[in-house]
Order: sequence, then structure tokens, then C-alpha cells
Amino acid sequence: SVEVIAGSIEYYIESAVEDAIDGIGGQVIARLITPDPIVLPSPIDTQLQLNWGLQTVSFTRERALFGLDFQMFTPAPDASLAQRGVGAIRNEGQAPGFSTSDYATGFAVKDDFLNQVLWATWRGGGFHLEVPPDHSVGGILSQIGLSVEALEPPVIMPGRGGNDVDVGW
Repeated sequence: SVEVIAGSIEYYIESAVEDAIDGIGGQVIARLITPDPIVLPSPIDTQLQLNWGLQTVSFTRERALFGLDFQMFTPAPDASLAQRGVGAIRNEGQAPGFSTSDYATGFAVKDDFLNQVLWATWRGGGFHLEVPPDHSVGGILSQIGLSVEALEPPVIMPGRGGNDVDVGW
């Protein structure tokens, strides 16, 4: 029937467009995302590595939705933390629903990715902070240093009590 043929043609056109956009979109994103480690400045002083891929592409008459899959990790784990924990907490959240009338472009980041960033920063020693004694202040304070070490990574969770998100440590 005509409906079956139209459905098949629509499927092949959508697949061809998805393949073309996958290639073009991947090239554009590859230019925006460097394979080099991201160096977090002092006092965190750690490096993070980002891997990414195109997860989903879908089209409707009103919009195109692209889902990117990101993974953040540390290329050099802190030796004292390397054996601790099982990985970043995961919520397996769904892609958000975007309104087609409120704005032309939408951008969302899953809390799973934010937790990967926090986990990788923690595992790389980024939350182990050292403040050496400051001899310029004089007196007893010039002999006091400070060392703070997070024994567990911070996490972002769905909010409770009216909060959009909660942060726990």
C-alpha cells in the first residue's frame, strides 16, 4: 500500500540524514572537544580526560534532538585513592523534554555526567588540599599548615524539599 511505501521512504530518508548529520556533527564536536587532558588549576591541580560519542539522533517536524554520550575520568589516579570506591554514582536519568515554543535551542547535562566529573576530580586527588605554613605571618600561625583530604567523592543527587539538586559529601 501507499502508506507502507511512504513509511519506507521516510525511514530511508531519515536514516540518510542521520548518517550525514552524525558525520558532520561529529566533526564539529571533535573540533570543540580536545583529546588532550583538561588541567584543573590550583588548588585542585589534577587532570581530567573526556571521551564522547553520538548516542542518539531523532527528528520530528518541529525539532532535531541530538544525544551525546560523555565519559569523564582521570588519566592519573591518586595512588592513595586508586583502590577506593566502585565508580561514580549513576541515576540513569532520561533525556529531558524540551519545549518547542519557549526557546530555539536547549542544552541539558545529566547529573550522571556531573557525578563523573566529581568522581574523576576526587580520584585524581583534586580534593586533597595542602596549605603549607605561612612564615610571613609570624608567631605561632607561621608554624601551622593545613591538610584536607576527602575520603569519599562528592555527589550530585536529585533535589528534595523544593531543591533542583542536592550536593552530598
